[in-house]
Amino acid sequence: MNSAKSIGATSIKRLVEQGFYGFSDVELGNHRFGIRFAYFICMSVVMTGLFLKNQQILLLANIIALLGILPPYHPIDYLYNYAFRHLIGRPKLPHRSNQGRFACSMATVMLATMNYYAYQGNFTVVYIVGSGLLTSAFLVTFLDLCIPSKIYNALFIRRSG
Repeated sequence: MNSAKSIGATSIKRLVEQGFYGFSDVELGNHRFGIRFAYFICMSVVMTGLFLKNQQILLLANIIALLGILPPYHPIDYLYNYAFRHLIGRPKLPHRSNQGRFACSMATVMLATMNYYAYQGNFTVVYIVGSGLLTSAFLVTFLDLCIPSKIYNALFIRRSG
């Protein structure tokens, strides 16, 4: 399978915002699906937990997000790198960036909040916080637009000029 994928300038810009520096456009195209893969899986787990009102599933999502803070890879990246990518003929993913770990930090806090309120039986708050988390996950999964990366870059990346 030919894994060379071309992507547009907007996606390239957004992947660089996510901390994937120093890659050619073709390399970013080859990695884009894999980068999105973890976000899609996590989004699906959270959606399932919300739909079923299942705190155990939300707790699983919280643990995955927490482990995503630790370098070098997101937990789902290991599944992708050592199993799934071979089925679709794609290269191994690069390490997750500080921006990606920051996004997982934000998701960890949001999921901890959701789990606390789910434990309290207050699913109104769970759904409100969950809708924000799912919106962010949807944007990065399907549009490469990572709001936490933008926040990280605004806080920690100095721009010259």
